[in-house]
Parts: sequence; C-alpha cells; structure tokens
Amino acid sequence: MPENLKSEISYDINSKEWNNELLKNQASTGYQTSNWQETYKRTYDSKPFFITISRPNGKLLSQLGGIIHKKLFWSNTNLVTSYIGNKLNLRTTLNWFYGPIIHDTDYQQEIISEILLCIDKISKDNKVAIATGISSPLEKPIPNSFFSAVGYRIKPWTTYITNLQQDKEKLYNSLNKKTRYDYRKSQQQELTFEIADTKKSYDEFNDLKINARKNKGEKIKKNNVFFDAHRELLYKHDYEKLFLVKNSGEVIGGILGIIFNGNVIQHGVGISPSTKLLAGTSMTWNSLQWCIGKKYSTFDMGGANPFPDSSKEKSIDFFKSKWGGEKYSYNLYTKIFDKTKIKISSFIKNPKRF
Repeated sequence: MPENLKSEISYDINSKEWNNELLKNQASTGYQTSNWQETYKRTYDSKPFFITISRPNGKLLSQLGGIIHKKLFWSNTNLVTSYIGNKLNLRTTLNWFYGPIIHDTDYQQEIISEILLCIDKISKDNKVAIATGISSPLEKPIPNSFFSAVGYRIKPWTTYITNLQQDKEKLYNSLNKKTRYDYRKSQQQELTFEIADTKKSYDEFNDLKINARKNKGEKIKKNNVFFDAHRELLYKHDYEKLFLVKNSGEVIGGILGIIFNGNVIQHGVGISPSTKLLAGTSMTWNSLQWCIGKKYSTFDMGGANPFPDSSKEKSIDFFKSKWGGEKYSYNLYTKIFDKTKIKISSFIKNPKRF
C-alpha cells in the first residue's frame, strides 16, 4: 500500500471520538456511529467492531463500524432451536450498514483492499459463517471488482434521497398531482402528527409493527429490550426520532428515523393493518416538513429493489419515489465463509422453507 497505510481493528473505542471523526464526512450516517453498534450489543449480546485506516502521520482516511452476531439469527425461534443453534455456533454473522466512510477518496482502492482484509481477519478470529454489508449511497461509488475479486456476491439496490435544503413549499409543489391530492385528503381525515417523546409511544409503535407482521403470517417475538436500547443510545442523543400519526389518539402509523450529521434515514415503518386512512402519506409528508424545519440535509426513504419482481416490490418503489427524491444506487455485499454451517442453520430454523 502507498505510504504503508496503517489499518487497525478495535472492539472497544472512545464513542465520542469515533462519532466526531464521522462528522467530518457529509456521507456519514447514524448507522456508522458507535451508538448504533451498541444497541445490538445491549439487545443481543452482539460484538461491535471498528476498523480504521490511517496514513503514517496519523491522518484518518477511513472508518468502518459493524457488528458480529451470534444470537440474532435465532431471535424469533423456539427455545430448543435457539439453544441448539447457539450451542453449536451455527450462524455467527458479521454485518455493517452504509459503510465504509472514506475521508480521502484518492486512496479508495487501497482503503477498500485493506478493509476487506480486516473483515476476513475479524471473521476468522470470531468464526463467522457469513458476512454481509451495505455500501453508503452518499459515498463515491466503489467498483464492484474490489469486492468480487475477494469472493463477495454483489446485489444492486436503490434508495430515494430527498434534499431537505429547500423551501418546503417548493418541494410540495414539485410532488405529482396525485401525491398532493392524497395529502390534502389525509388532512380531512382528522389525523394528527407528532414526535414521540415517551416510552409509551415507542411501545405503541413496537406493538403496531409486530401486529402488522403477524398479520402477514410472520412469526415474531416482541423485543422490548431493543426499543429500550434505541431510546437510551439513539433517541436521548438526538440520533433518532419517531414520527407518529394518530387517529382519535390511537397510533396508526409511524416512521423510525435515524439521524446523524444532518442525514435522516427512514429505518423502520409501521402502519396499522386495520386502517384505511392515508396514514403513510400523512406521516411521510409531515416528517419531511419537520426535518426541513430542523435544517437537516437529506431524507433517505430506505432501500428498494431496482428490479422489482412482484407487485409488492413495485408498490414499495413507487411510494418511495413520490417525495421529490433523487434515485441513488448502492450495493448489498455477501461473503460466505462456512457453507456447511449456513445450510445446517437454515434447515434447523425453517425445515419447510429449506
């Protein structure tokens, strides 16, 4: 590597220093903060890791934060399945979101090469069966060859990102006629918008999301610890906001927004399966207005399949495209380290699907 660039792997860092370095790059988001990694440590006893690439003089060139999970894969299984899976360590996974953050793109190839070597080392040291990662749509695109050359499968993905540095009236007028009509109609439905500020609101949103997934036939367990960790590590540090829409005092829709460095990401969305009201339209537009008022920079609608192969995926892409955002491409990365464990764990978790 030019100038003998230095790589370092840490499992425990100074949270404030790490996050302050991230703030120097406009592409950084809440997913790369130490706080985000810590939520999984508290909830699932997962193990955060942090990679830095520096020049010999100490100048930081790149950061990547991620998590090693041993228990997450088994979180919605029965006690016997969970015990077997964890006891035999069948599905240890490594995961990162929206990274790496590269502070000097002149060294992009060298940085990525070194980071991937670090991920291989972390995976070997922690007996990881599969590693997955998501690139940052706001960063300079990384050539696919960098990842495919070392065994990663690459899946293209997209998101729509709205520029919040504009007048809200101008943004509203740029929306298509049908979207503006739906919002005006939602205003007539006596829906109220608010920013959650109590644990009770988080619990109601949690229940709403669980009920919506159960309504689709999914088997899922309620995890209050996860939302408590979100409130303690993200919400209380202004790294997260929960946008809610209510009807007659009842929560019928919500967006969990991850916020950092002026960038807002729509991380979780829940809408009551029983409502026929325009909760999605109301909470999305009101969330955008609120974020503009806070002078944030961008609002990321969350991922969508660029090649939708079902009516559901097409409707998701269409809804996310309606809010004046620019379409950004990014990648999902997967590298399998132990095919045998992947097959066994998949079978144990869901024999019928396997």
